[in-house]
Amino acid sequence: MAWRQEPGVQPTPDTDERIRELLRRRTPDEHALEVLGPLGLERAARYLSLMLRWNQKMNLTSITKPPEVVERHFWEAWAAYPFLLDKGPLLDLGSGAGFPGVPLAILRPDLETVLLERRERRTVFLRETLRVCGLDHVRVEPHDLADHVATTGAHHYAMVAVRAVKLAVAELLPLLLSEGPVRLFAWTNVERGRALEQEVPTGWDTLHWSRLHPSRDRALIVLERSAARGATPPLPPSSSPGTSPRPSAKRPTSPSRQSATPPSAPSKTSKTRRK
Repeated sequence: MAWRQEPGVQPTPDTDERIRELLRRRTPDEHALEVLGPLGLERAARYLSLMLRWNQKMNLTSITKPPEVVERHFWEAWAAYPFLLDKGPLLDLGSGAGFPGVPLAILRPDLETVLLERRERRTVFLRETLRVCGLDHVRVEPHDLADHVATTGAHHYAMVAVRAVKLAVAELLPLLLSEGPVRLFAWTNVERGRALEQEVPTGWDTLHWSRLHPSRDRALIVLERSAARGATPPLPPSSSPGTSPRPSAKRPTSPSRQSATPPSAPSKTSKTRRK
């Protein structure tokens, strides 16, 4: 199937195949490829190819070597897969080039996902990505956080993902549903990840904490409020959040996924607290 893209950024068949092979070789284990499936692999290859070409014209990412892009963008995002709830919606706050929201949406075609990005050129890229990859369950919101909350209202999301967005946990809580289980995902450096644990509010637990790579200063932390816990505090009427900037139960099998086995994270180090 030919890709419909902007003139001057057409991929070549040879490049596409090299990218697909790179994604295959860089998988942490065979189970990850089973979850991704042929359709997911094709979507990931299209996304990576498109991003590398657009990055030549605009600064989407400072990481330009394809193997590093796969390891530091795709697999860091996919490390959160085992901890996604069965139902969304999921908000990727400050999506930028689409990480972690697009890789997670590729693995979860059943999960309603919102990419919040205020920079116009990046929203153009994100919309083209969704079209090229056929991700109909994802939408782009071209606003900062305050405007988005004003439009959608508070307590709208079951999950919020942040990467390179420097907001306190308390600023993110009003985005989450006031009832039922909710989760907050943060990709950050190790020092900030440890600090986030100290910000866990009453009624919340640290579900997961791991260093994503033994030689890189990157960590993933997952905070959870279970359905039995207290509700998320309401958004104060005189203020709004700062501007933008249990492993999951078995879910129904999706036609685009060949297996329900979650992919492994790049790192073996993990910490999980029991409720």
